[in-house]
Amino acid sequence: MKEKLILTILLVNSLLVLIAQEEKVTQIRKLYTDYNLQVEKYKSEGLDFSPASYEIKTVQNRPGLGPVKINFTYYFDEFSKENVEGESYDPNTEGILRKVVYTESMPSFTDYREFFFNEKGNLLFYYSKLTGYTCGEKRFYFEKGKLIKVKFNPLDGKNCNGDQLPDLMHNSGKFTQDDLDFEKWILKVADNHTKAFLNMFESAQ
Repeated sequence: MKEKLILTILLVNSLLVLIAQEEKVTQIRKLYTDYNLQVEKYKSEGLDFSPASYEIKTVQNRPGLGPVKINFTYYFDEFSKENVEGESYDPNTEGILRKVVYTESMPSFTDYREFFFNEKGNLLFYYSKLTGYTCGEKRFYFEKGKLIKVKFNPLDGKNCNGDQLPDLMHNSGKFTQDDLDFEKWILKVADNHTKAFLNMFESAQ
């Protein structure tokens, strides 16, 4: 009887964790969608661009591949800095990174990635889409620097020549080693992008 009660409690707790996790994922999706709509609104209406952005475009000639176009776009919020006393504002500003878009493209292959951050600059979401010799989408959701959900989707395969990614969904506490290794990689790359953005922002002040 006691074992059944303990098992029931564990199952209920697990269910509550999953429900809370899905609610958090829903919130992240809404924040992400709202932010993208805001960006598109300013672009379509031809207003002074806000959120502000830095864009870097390069071309690399790679052996056996030819020219590869690489683009980085850093979207950010810009705020006035408060002075030490907190009574007035410093003329300088500070920037908070909100989104990074990375594309690497050539005629036969495209690698598209996004990093999305909250208003405090903390990573919430990573998205990756590959087309060409392999196809698929990956979505990684984060809360307080920890991976909370992974979603892999294969694409339709019409433009693919190789194997597709499996359609898998992992819940918290059931991640594979690959998921955990990818989590570390995403957090490291997100941190590198944040530092790169801050360097660019400060050099522009």
